[in-house]
Amino acid sequence: MIVLADAAAKPDEPLLSSVLAAQDPQLAEAYRLSATSQGLHVPEQDRELLRDVIEADVRQTHDYWRHR
Repeated sequence: MIVLADAAAKPDEPLLSSVLAAQDPQLAEAYRLSATSQGLHVPEQDRELLRDVIEADVRQTHDYWRHR
């Protein structure tokens, strides 16, 4: 389902699934798969680095959608 939330994202938009993955660590793998399906490069084996990517995406998501 996360992939569907991100499928409508434009290339300049952050992935909304990052917000879900930040709240539920079990969704980190789903986020990684969704990001990969969008053509983004995310760490495959390093869970700590993946958490950093998710946290950065959450900040970007909040910044992006704050004024829309």
